[in-house]
Amino acid sequence: MRECNLNCRWGESEVMTRVFFLGTYLPRFQPSAKVTVASDVRTEQIVSALVGAGHEVRLCSATHYGRTRGRRYLRLRNAQAPQYYEMNYFLSDQLDDLKRLVDDFSPDCVVGVSQWPSRIATSLGLGLPLWCDLWGGAMSEAQAKAYVYKDNSFINHFWGMERPVLERGDVFSTCSTFQEHFLIGELAVMGRLNRASFGYKFAHTIPPGISEEHLETPRGRVLRGKVVEPDDFVILWAGGYNTWTDIETLFAGLEEVFRAHRKARFVSFGGCIQGHDDVTYARFCRLVEGSKFRKNYVLLGWRSRRDVLRAYKESDIGINIDRYHYELVFGTRTRLVSMIAYGLPVITTTGCELSYIIKENGLGLTFEIGDARGLANALLNYAKDLKANRRHYSTVALQHFKEHYTYTRTCEPLLKWLKKPRRAPDSDCSKRPVLVVDSASRQVSQAPDHGLFTVATEKLAKNDDKAARSLLQALITICPEHIMAHYHLGSLLIREGDFKGALDLFRKAKAIAKKGEGRGEAALLGGISFHLGECRFRMGQKGLAAREFRRCLELIPGHRKARKWLEKLGA
Repeated sequence: MRECNLNCRWGESEVMTRVFFLGTYLPRFQPSAKVTVASDVRTEQIVSALVGAGHEVRLCSATHYGRTRGRRYLRLRNAQAPQYYEMNYFLSDQLDDLKRLVDDFSPDCVVGVSQWPSRIATSLGLGLPLWCDLWGGAMSEAQAKAYVYKDNSFINHFWGMERPVLERGDVFSTCSTFQEHFLIGELAVMGRLNRASFGYKFAHTIPPGISEEHLETPRGRVLRGKVVEPDDFVILWAGGYNTWTDIETLFAGLEEVFRAHRKARFVSFGGCIQGHDDVTYARFCRLVEGSKFRKNYVLLGWRSRRDVLRAYKESDIGINIDRYHYELVFGTRTRLVSMIAYGLPVITTTGCELSYIIKENGLGLTFEIGDARGLANALLNYAKDLKANRRHYSTVALQHFKEHYTYTRTCEPLLKWLKKPRRAPDSDCSKRPVLVVDSASRQVSQAPDHGLFTVATEKLAKNDDKAARSLLQALITICPEHIMAHYHLGSLLIREGDFKGALDLFRKAKAIAKKGEGRGEAALLGGISFHLGECRFRMGQKGLAAREFRRCLELIPGHRKARKWLEKLGA
């Protein structure tokens, strides 16, 4: 940390902190990107607040979407504040690039935004203070996905992503006070509410916010006179159709609107969420195809952010709709805030904290979950005096958010922490109590690891292989199903030349990964296949090695090392 008087009021001295930041894309650098997800908007919110407060930020961003998915790359997009790197740190073989960027920057602390970047931050083995922004409840989202896909194995996958963050994070933020309370429950299960942490505030709420700056809408039209008439009543959907989207109520409500209002049009910018929910939007499209009002639905698919912003200006109201589930209760709806920020009135189901803020302050229209008639009536009443209602809700909502929910104001807890970032008082995880949670004789989590895995990964990062090996062996004894303990110990044995021992560990890791309902994370299974191939090759089993390397490339097409091994084998 360093003291600086730049941008400070006369006579004041602010402590500026060097922050290594893991997030996803910054929308302002991606105006033509066709998929902007909530974590992108969240990254923009928090980075903007930190830079605005004078902190030195190095942002490393990655995404699950776009042309760069599945291949290694590193690009400096902005050398000014913030320093902004794009890379693919979701690939395990690009973590070395990430570690170099950390070492070169010498940060005072680390901030991770959303579950997966926060999970990556825990794997770096840094001893620095770590703030994890858990944007929405991962386990409630896992439940929704398991419901849609009829597959409970997603629960294990999401928990495997969330648990290391809960173990290693020093302080956390959430998108709502509802989620903050939920997170405290998760931390209690992990043994984080203990003697050492008594009186310590683990969690803070950072609600979605809007920029303090005036937001300009790109010039040009995308709707009026192109896909709808100049005098149509335009109801805009902008974003993905996620597992919790209540498409049945949406469709039923719109059908009633179309019967009563011949100029009403539903315009949709968005679609399926690749790799997360490929089901819900397809079901909605089938409903639309069977409607006698088919021409009233204008489904445009994913469009650039630039076009979405134009659509905000041209539409009459933006819509969000949810079915009841716990992700709704604990989460938020970023699209509503984005619409309000650009002056588009909103209508939404009640359920999340944000929806009640809108309802109680008269900032938009609301209706009850599953109430198609209520949705239709609200829209038709709004359309009776369209210009006046649009002007009214656009003005009052924007004024309220400018007063209470700017980037800086929402991020006050984080900005306060950055004045003196520190580890949690129970950072010595070996001294935490261990809690085992069972439900109907099924363990919710893997067997407790007594904090050994976190310590072991820190030892590996410091090249203390002897200590790491001892810890990982102890962990496997305590937790025979701990997949990452097998994975890391296997990698360690490869470095030491014990290929037979490593082969046994990776075969066990593969078996664990495929347990449950037949699913394993592709990146993890691909990494296991690569190391199995490496062991087979070193043991002279070249045919079996080639098979494993090919399997790795099926799961991770951009895995360069597997491709090089195959070229070496001539396979």
